[in-house]
Amino acid sequence: MKYINKGKEPIEFAEWKGLANENWQPSYDDLQNPEKTIVRTALMEEQGYICCYC
Repeated sequence: MKYINKGKEPIEFAEWKGLANENWQPSYDDLQNPEKTIVRTALMEEQGYICCYC
């Protein structure tokens, strides 16, 4: 497994999670664009565009 030096989460993702309240909790099923693309791009960059298991 490749070592991944984890960085900070994208600010847009943190803000989306910050919308949580008693009636709604963020979940993967709720993750939509643009946040989903931002998170995916950040992960790909962080991992050097390869699978972390490769």
